[in-house]
Amino acid sequence: MLDRIRYFTGRHMTARDFRDADDYHRSMRHLHNRMLHGWGVACGLEVTAHPRPECGIVVQCGLAIDCCGREIVVPAAVSRRVPWDQLPKTQNGTERDKDYLLVLCLQYCEVLTEKVPVLYSNEACSSASYEDGRVRESYAIHWHAVKEADLEQYGWQLPTGCAPGADPPPCDTSASACCLEPDCPRDGCVALAVVRGDETTPAIDTTQRRFIGATPEHLTHICWISWTHGGYMSASQLSEVSVRFDRPLAEQKDNEEAGPVGINERTFVMQAGEQREDLDFVMFNKVPHRLPDGRTVVHDVVRPEQYIGHTIQVTLRCDFILDCHGNPVDGTHLRGRLPTGNGVVGGDFQSWFRVVSDDDYKRLTAAANTAGATP
Repeated sequence: MLDRIRYFTGRHMTARDFRDADDYHRSMRHLHNRMLHGWGVACGLEVTAHPRPECGIVVQCGLAIDCCGREIVVPAAVSRRVPWDQLPKTQNGTERDKDYLLVLCLQYCEVLTEKVPVLYSNEACSSASYEDGRVRESYAIHWHAVKEADLEQYGWQLPTGCAPGADPPPCDTSASACCLEPDCPRDGCVALAVVRGDETTPAIDTTQRRFIGATPEHLTHICWISWTHGGYMSASQLSEVSVRFDRPLAEQKDNEEAGPVGINERTFVMQAGEQREDLDFVMFNKVPHRLPDGRTVVHDVVRPEQYIGHTIQVTLRCDFILDCHGNPVDGTHLRGRLPTGNGVVGGDFQSWFRVVSDDDYKRLTAAANTAGATP
């Protein structure tokens, strides 16, 4: 709806005019949401198992935007029973069809509330007429029994990529739909979780649900490092290099192999050398790992004294380091300041320092303290 109301003194206003004014602002806001932000989960809406198995799952409070750009607000945590009985049976009718799983969908809905008397109505003859005076923008949570191969129809993002043999149609814009038309999944569903298994061993999966960009305050950042960016570190301090985040990282298993995400030797990298030579990887006793507090990660160093006189380059590949909400850490080290972040998930954290002997570090520290600077 692109027509605005033109107001002027003496204009006669009807209910239609007020409805159209409201519809104009709502439709433009929804268009803005969809075109500039996309649709999916904006914040919260974590799905976890209820402490009492018979109660099913718990959906935490949060905000989503559906495929039409409408905001869906869940103001408080809600629980829902898992309807295992909705899963189709096999042909013999005695066992569940293992090709099916359950998708938890969040949908936008409106509820009419607050009856008020109508002061004038053609239908009111002998008694007063009443109409709903408010529209409450609300939500509905539904379960759908879906085959694994059909998950994309409900907005679930399968990690299939575009392998050979699955090429998209050619870029013929003459036959394509207008970009202003929403491309919606079934039932306008914002998929929150996929539940597999059964009553005894339910498995809740939220890894492939659709997300939209989170605001900076909802992202995780690097908030402390055990060295001074661009400064000096003594050889004894180099034995353990630490980084802290302002929110716990995602749970991960201790593994000697470099996994696709998490803290490991591919995501927490230290290299030594000078500008005119190839950088060598700093050797470690133990694979870079997360400490039990969930917020601190450590890179141990073998024989730190061998790096005296070298500059150490530190890189954290935050595209692959996920926080407790499953979002990549906002790790861009702008201007060399902490906390990190440019308001966008991911990014590489880059920093460096020069390794000196313990005696030189004490001397440099004393000189910096005298000058009021940081070594």
